[in-house]
Amino acid sequence: MHPHRLQIALLLAPAAIASAQPCTPHWDQRIGQPGTDAWAQSVRGLDGGLGPTLYIGGGFTFAGGTAVNRITRWDGSDFGTFGTGIGLANGSVWAFEVYDDGSSPGPCVFAGGDFLVAGGVTVNRIGRWNGSAWSDLAGGLNGEVRGGMKVFDLGDGSGPGLYMGGDFLTAGGVTVHNIARWDSTGWSGLAGGMGGATPSVRAMAVYDDGTGGGPALFVGGGFSTAGGVTVNRVAKWDGASWSALGAGPDIGANAFVRILAVHTDSTGSLLIVGGDFTTINGQPINRIAKWDGQTWSPLGAGMDAQVRGIVSYDDGSGAGPQIYASGSFTHADGKLVNFIARWDGTEWQPLGQGLNNAAFDMTVHDDGSGEGPAIYVGGPFTMADGQPCNHVARFVGCKRPCAADLNGDGEVDFADFLLFLNYYDAGDPRADFNHDGEVDFADYLEFLNLYDGGC
Repeated sequence: MHPHRLQIALLLAPAAIASAQPCTPHWDQRIGQPGTDAWAQSVRGLDGGLGPTLYIGGGFTFAGGTAVNRITRWDGSDFGTFGTGIGLANGSVWAFEVYDDGSSPGPCVFAGGDFLVAGGVTVNRIGRWNGSAWSDLAGGLNGEVRGGMKVFDLGDGSGPGLYMGGDFLTAGGVTVHNIARWDSTGWSGLAGGMGGATPSVRAMAVYDDGTGGGPALFVGGGFSTAGGVTVNRVAKWDGASWSALGAGPDIGANAFVRILAVHTDSTGSLLIVGGDFTTINGQPINRIAKWDGQTWSPLGAGMDAQVRGIVSYDDGSGAGPQIYASGSFTHADGKLVNFIARWDGTEWQPLGQGLNNAAFDMTVHDDGSGEGPAIYVGGPFTMADGQPCNHVARFVGCKRPCAADLNGDGEVDFADFLLFLNYYDAGDPRADFNHDGEVDFADYLEFLNLYDGGC
């Protein structure tokens, strides 16, 4: 407690207090200036025992002026390297995951894509970084990793495994058909994998559909069968067998599911599915849909072009978690949104002026700046909300609510002190900081503790 500050505050207590300022989520240039020198293909915020880190892969050679060669990490202020990066003639990184396969004292970073060499080591499309060197995974894959990577524990005592999908037939010489599991024992397939004219896997998510089996691995892509079961572009793996979502959605012969994400709000937990489809089971559903474990539903009128990124994000404005989507679309619900939009529960909304080119991927990540989680987006764009932002951009929500921020401007400062004193003098319940039903000196002390700590 600071008596001199109390004395000043008491003298100034009758002064007029500024009205609350609205919370305004916004784009900023922290990561996008200077950003990367070419498109970012994948962005992923991960911890997994290595500390919160933003991983970025793409077609770039420089990030923030540092030579990184197709792969970098962002710590909130600077870009970092992974040795000499990915061989420049070998494509780019499409997916990241952090996983402990027992090869090192702790977890490693796994990167997958269409590259052959990492740090001078032949890895064949999937490489493992232990913090100082790259290594391969028993010969790697004979085709691209395109469907993301997920760590998933079946709960059967076998422990977590690293799952990945794409356009490969074999993994370490084992026939797997476009989806595989890696663990400390090596490579294995998933009951025959995917089939059909376009059996590619493009997306994964761990989701509990409420049917009683607990979390399962959900997979999306261009396949029509999984393990011989007709599933039509999206399927569920429970650790032993494949199954369709409902009767097996009719998503269209030439359509792909390109992204899966889980969103939880007041209505429950949903699997959000994006891609380039325009109908599901004959119902017009334009490129984005939700599955609640039993029923497919549209999200408004959807998008006018492909959806490639989906996240669930709480911007701190009090609305709770909402769905954000990105891709090559320019319109959502018929509105101009420019490659990224927010579903508010009723309709799609733009994020300022949006971007000036497609957004390939997006993730939610907290960079430790004190501003809480933000949305990070990667793609070929060079502008975000009308400001220069080279291939990676950040959309920042409001600072998370603090009880001592009484005027709601996102800062705990002297204006809040004065406002508290006005409430305190008037016996206003908003000054009851210890929630005992009385406004008294104990509330004064409780407020001061929050004020001194800045919440």
